[in-house]
Amino acid sequence: MDPYIIGLVAADGHVRMDGGWLISQTEKNAGILKKIHKAFGGNLKASSNKGRYGSDPIYNLRYGKNVEVESLFENWGVPKGNKTYDLRFPENKPTNEMWDYLRGFFDGDGSIFMDGNYPRVQIISNVHWCLACLEYLKVLGISSYTHDDKRHPGISNVIIRRVNHVYSFMDGIYGGDSEFFLSEKKKKWQAFKKICSRVYERKAPRKITPDEIVLIKEGLQKGEKPVSISERLNIPVEPVRRISRECFGGRSALMKKKKERVREMLSQGFSGEHIKKQLHVSSRVISVVASDVSNLPVKRGRPIPEYVIEDMKQLLSKGNNATTIAEILGLKKSTVYSAVQRIKKGVL
Repeated sequence: MDPYIIGLVAADGHVRMDGGWLISQTEKNAGILKKIHKAFGGNLKASSNKGRYGSDPIYNLRYGKNVEVESLFENWGVPKGNKTYDLRFPENKPTNEMWDYLRGFFDGDGSIFMDGNYPRVQIISNVHWCLACLEYLKVLGISSYTHDDKRHPGISNVIIRRVNHVYSFMDGIYGGDSEFFLSEKKKKWQAFKKICSRVYERKAPRKITPDEIVLIKEGLQKGEKPVSISERLNIPVEPVRRISRECFGGRSALMKKKKERVREMLSQGFSGEHIKKQLHVSSRVISVVASDVSNLPVKRGRPIPEYVIEDMKQLLSKGNNATTIAEILGLKKSTVYSAVQRIKKGVL
């Protein structure tokens, strides 16, 4: 028997206590049952019981008792009767047969879907099966993890998130020339494969033009973040970071230069809001530099710098309340509330 069928029975089938077995699928997936019926015979019928499948009729492919097949199922970890918690992951099987088994199980209880911008793979089974599958995939070099279903104790999910590992797994189960597969899921993988290929397959990185290098350096000198430059110029972020390290010593060196520039502008009398807009720095950075300039220790409860008080007064004169001022200046609400009260009383 093809290991694919064993995997499909393990996921969407049932081995009866008398040794007979069946596989169930909805009408739109009945094509796989017709292929198996054509190759191995059996009794294929549509059931009137629609159950959890809603309005779609269920097709059942039934087989009678067969001692050899019964033993084969047991050898592959498929028990008789209710298999939900007793199903076990097969051990010591050839790799090519395991790929067929995993394809059958995935067609039954697996899914591939978009999680943000990238495809993700998820397979559901009991905890024991999932943990054993996790270890087997690790041997194949495929990184995955398990996530327990809180609503159904004893049930878990094997999840593959990394794009290149999604590619390895899906190409492993659908990359062969086997005639047994669920057409809908294979087509879905073919559609997602293009997305994975852009990350998984080795491609020469896009070269950064001299003009782009000039624009990158200008943005870095102004204090713009590499990610922001990457998005603005529509280029990969890694070359921007590399130029930042090579020309400016990386993020720490850039921040040091920013602080020096903030110190200069503070000494020239520029307001905090003006410095924020010009240098793209946070209020926290300006506060730290202002404290250094006035030789005040940087700690909780330190006096509010004069330029911050001036900004608060300007914002208050424009009709802004304390909450709005706190959001604009990036300060704690409690700090602003206290300062506003003191400004109104003429203390500040």
